[in-house]
Amino acid sequence: PSPPPSPHSLSLLGSPPLSPHAFQVFEVEMTAVLEREEAGDEAVTGLQQPESPSSSSTRMPHQPDSQPTPSYSSGNKRGQVAAALRAAKAASVMQGFPPPKDLQVELQMDIDLEKYPFGDALERILELPTGTSLAKIHETATGKDVLSNFQRRSETTPVDCLGPRGNPWNAKFLAGPNKTPEAMAQFMQAYHDYVRNVVLDNLGTDRVAIQARPTFRCHIPHCGAPGRPHRDSDYHHSVSEVNYWIPVTKVFGTNSLWSESTPGAADFRPFELVPGQLMRFYGNQVWHYTVPNETDTTRVSIDFRVIRGEEWSPAAFANFRLGAYFSVMTREGLIPNKSAEMRALQEQYHSLPPPKKQKVKKKGAPDDEDASAAAAAAGGGAGAAL
Repeated sequence: PSPPPSPHSLSLLGSPPLSPHAFQVFEVEMTAVLEREEAGDEAVTGLQQPESPSSSSTRMPHQPDSQPTPSYSSGNKRGQVAAALRAAKAASVMQGFPPPKDLQVELQMDIDLEKYPFGDALERILELPTGTSLAKIHETATGKDVLSNFQRRSETTPVDCLGPRGNPWNAKFLAGPNKTPEAMAQFMQAYHDYVRNVVLDNLGTDRVAIQARPTFRCHIPHCGAPGRPHRDSDYHHSVSEVNYWIPVTKVFGTNSLWSESTPGAADFRPFELVPGQLMRFYGNQVWHYTVPNETDTTRVSIDFRVIRGEEWSPAAFANFRLGAYFSVMTREGLIPNKSAEMRALQEQYHSLPPPKKQKVKKKGAPDDEDASAAAAAAGGGAGAAL
């Protein structure tokens, strides 16, 4: 399959922000120089931002190329240094903190699917006929109807791919909490256990923001290629995110996900894995895509995004909020979304839910107390008005 346009010509991150460590070094160095200047030991001249780990440029990330790095050799030096610190921190926070370099390189890992039974739970959630494997769901009666309808539509209307909305198994997964609650509970328990027992250690952290519910993918044969070549940043995801991609069927060739190994490498090839293996990759900045599945195997997989606590910032949750898209897992377990601890995190990272719209009371309408009293008087009892 033809790869997407080469990312070599693209600036994936622009001027990268400072990592938390680099910013701390910058702050310490600038403060030390300022103290020496005030003591009369040394002039403060030509202070510059330290080099970002992923860039050879030393200019401030917020400064246009046409503007030189400011000098702090005259004027109100303490105010200038403080302004430089604020600007450097703001630039980093605005863009978000990327994960360490070693987490930006893809890594194949093993996963115990007996201990973390994602496949078993998905078979129950999708309500497959007894004896049907996930890899052959396109051969079920439902699968044959989907293929027939897609081919019929393709003959009369240009249709590139089935897409998740036309995929009945996507709908079943989304309806899982209501239609198959026990199976969905098994699936979510496996997910939370895996993050707590494996992901925290794998990322070298004690807390992570995790996608509240993993994304379900079902790529059936002869129904086109869902999606387009992209990086997750194209959909406004934070540069801080790392992806885990877990297939529960054999993935190979055209039924798999195609990706480059590191940002800009352009070494596109499919992930080739068997159940019990997964891929961790930096989906935010590596190009990845699917092609039409021309194999005889449906690919069923799940994936989720995580952000290490070390990379948390308001920018990390600017478009995908804590307590909504992201939950939080710690060594002690999952932090409840409605807890005071989650509320404090939302406040700290400017990730509070938008205020609820106030209902406009219609003229002459009874207030809540009057309505409740009327319902109780009518024999409805407590709560009848809810």
